[in-house]
Amino acid sequence: MPEIAALRDRLSPEFSVYGHEIATDDPKMEIALSGIADALARTADGKIEVIVDWKSDVSPTSSVQEKYRAQVRDYVTASGAERGLIVYMTPGNVEHVLAERV
Repeated sequence: MPEIAALRDRLSPEFSVYGHEIATDDPKMEIALSGIADALARTADGKIEVIVDWKSDVSPTSSVQEKYRAQVRDYVTASGAERGLIVYMTPGNVEHVLAERV
């Protein structure tokens, strides 16, 4: 996969991601995020450029794909990464995900 080949020499595995936000429907409620991204790549100056999450689904439904997008979007936003990649290993597809910036 060209997108991964371009990052291969800069990929680091298993990156812990933590974050939090205030719930939009209840400002007294805080939502915590904790997860592990499968890999990341940093820029030359050390900033997180890309979060990568590998998926082994053979044929994920559109609702499952949307859950994956939400997961990676949360990781990208919480880590400050520029973007994320969802790598569907079996079909060989790579999907780009951007953060939700507020």
